[in-house]
Amino acid sequence: MTMHFQPPLKERIIAGAGYALPLFLAGPLLSIDAVLTIGAVLVYYFIFRTTSRYVFHHVRQNVNLVLSYYIYRGAVNFFVFILERGLRLGGAGLQDWLSEQMFLQPLLFLGGILSPIFFLLLLQTVFYITLVVLLLLVFFGKWTRIPLLVRFIKKEMHELPPKRSTKTH
Repeated sequence: MTMHFQPPLKERIIAGAGYALPLFLAGPLLSIDAVLTIGAVLVYYFIFRTTSRYVFHHVRQNVNLVLSYYIYRGAVNFFVFILERGLRLGGAGLQDWLSEQMFLQPLLFLGGILSPIFFLLLLQTVFYITLVVLLLLVFFGKWTRIPLLVRFIKKEMHELPPKRSTKTH
């Protein structure tokens, strides 16, 4: 029988605070939120990455999560932009033809409801739920790995440069 030891409370708080940062900084409608959130998460990563393996794992994952979120957000915005522009370039003839097609009417109705703001809010909600779940898992001492992330930081803790000693002999 193997026993699982939880990381110390201090490490869990440090790792959890990293996940809490984007909860307070990221906003779906702000233009500066990406720079502010990514900057804060990167600074947090560089400050606390050498604390322990547990903290390193979670702050690295946090950076990957935030960067992936903004990439996905940009891709959704770009897709919706291209779709809208394509319909506008087709002119009134294309729009009239599409509206006359009975089998397409439910899709057009959903397309009218599902505007870019809907997709942004949906993505933001999934992002917040993911952060809250990760925050809870961190406080229970779990090691997690989030699927569908772009792994920007792949290094392991043993690959980091050693801490500089501030002591003088």
